[in-house]
Amino acid sequence: MEGIAALREQVDQHGMKGQAHMKLCLEVTLYYDGGFRANGPAVVAFFEKALAALGQKPRYWGIDGQNKWKAVKGDILEMVRFWASEETAPRERYGLRLESGPTAQDVSDLSIRLYDDGRYPGFVRLLLPLERLDGFTALARDLAAPLRFLSGHGGLSTNTAPDYPTSLPEYPVLALSRRFRGIDFDDPLSFARFVRGGLKCVSWLTFVGDDLAARGGGRAALKQALGSEVTVVDLPHGLLIQAGPAPSAGDVNRQDHLPLQHHVGRVLRDLRFPESLLRRYDGIGGTENTLEWLRRFDT
Repeated sequence: MEGIAALREQVDQHGMKGQAHMKLCLEVTLYYDGGFRANGPAVVAFFEKALAALGQKPRYWGIDGQNKWKAVKGDILEMVRFWASEETAPRERYGLRLESGPTAQDVSDLSIRLYDDGRYPGFVRLLLPLERLDGFTALARDLAAPLRFLSGHGGLSTNTAPDYPTSLPEYPVLALSRRFRGIDFDDPLSFARFVRGGLKCVSWLTFVGDDLAARGGGRAALKQALGSEVTVVDLPHGLLIQAGPAPSAGDVNRQDHLPLQHHVGRVLRDLRFPESLLRRYDGIGGTENTLEWLRRFDT
């Protein structure tokens, strides 16, 4: 991938004291349903692979979604295994966010995230630097294989600080989302409440679980509709659709049109969750821009 430094300069956002508020990354995000305990072994398997992929121990963790950051001292994997053990009492929520920035106030491009409070589908997420593209598709496939996922996505994305105001038009997300169509600016927790209704939108890598695929006629029908223009991989619980050999930022200023993602978007358009579920959700530069952003690959 060319121009990584220039792309980072455009997308990354920092505070007055230099702390990273938003970082450009490679991501894999997978949504699942049924609660953490029912999916515990698969979540543990995700963490095993994701921690190995980081290549270093994260520096900070926040537990249960409270954004109270502490230095990592214990064994992360053992904690997740403990949560998943049938001998352990259930928790009200299962939340873990691992960051590797220089301070607890910095988001990073070496991050793992889990959240499941039992009300909405849970999710797991891995973020890596853009320089880790080689072998990334195989890693995404291996991360997804054990999980009975509803849907998911992978490719270029951002890691955004929990208190960063992505919905305000005077902040950069509005303009960035309109310019860089191949970058995902959403927060997976914000969209978890909607994904029982269907797919959020397509990305460079798009995961379609078997229950969702059945709405499109099943795996065979989707493969036929997608044709040979894209790569489709069978996983134990769904499909992985890859729109081209590498992700692209989709910079409209450079007329980078992402035709393969538009092709996948047209095929999967009817599998997206109804826009009526969003109501006034405005997390990507305001309500109207969020709606337009979700539709960007529909045609």
